[in-house]
Amino acid sequence: MCGVLLGTTVVGTFSTTHATDAAGCSAQYQIKQGDTLLDISHDQLGTVFAVQHIIDANLAAVGHNPDLIYAGTTLSIPCEAALERPLDWTVVPDVTTLKALLHEDSVQVLDIRDTAATAAGFIPGAVHVPYRLWEAAAASEGDLSEIVGLSGLRLDKPIIIVNTKPSEVDLDQAAEVYRVLETIGAGHLAILRDGYRAWVTENLPVAVSAGLKDPYDIRVSFSLDHRSEMIDIFDGVAIALQDA
Repeated sequence: MCGVLLGTTVVGTFSTTHATDAAGCSAQYQIKQGDTLLDISHDQLGTVFAVQHIIDANLAAVGHNPDLIYAGTTLSIPCEAALERPLDWTVVPDVTTLKALLHEDSVQVLDIRDTAATAAGFIPGAVHVPYRLWEAAAASEGDLSEIVGLSGLRLDKPIIIVNTKPSEVDLDQAAEVYRVLETIGAGHLAILRDGYRAWVTENLPVAVSAGLKDPYDIRVSFSLDHRSEMIDIFDGVAIALQDA
């Protein structure tokens, strides 16, 4: 049988449109030539970031080297791991999608740009918590509790992370914030394609100051179900951007 690599070396397109629930999930899936675990995770579970769930359910078939999977192998798909997503949710939504979601008041925007960059303005309603604060607090449940509580971010409501532009450094920072938020229980996360720069390029409305949400008391804890590592998130975003 032919090996199929897991990763960005596979040539082909990758749809960024997610399933909204587990309705399209099959309990068993036979790997086809050209499949990757990212593809399978996306198509069956609605997110490219559920790969580890598939690996855990198929250790006998996949083993400890999931970078190489084989056409013809049948996988058990843990359909209960499918993640509900808002309408039109994608790993890296573009500004048109974000504008529509904001109109429906169905997402929160988290701006992680540094203070100097925000002098140009904000996406209306965006909460501003610079990357350096997330980086400094990443290992502390107490510090993260303070950041989330004071910012008013709700972990049970979708969050779209915004940095300045689609550079490697900016995406790396956004992926790290994604990872941190995932570890404390945020379930619906995405990174804005092309960042704040794309919002301005489209001549969309700009606010002179960040949005203010009501602060609240919260005690976050690191989730034992946390799966994604930063490199997994970064690779997932990179693959999704291939369709941009």
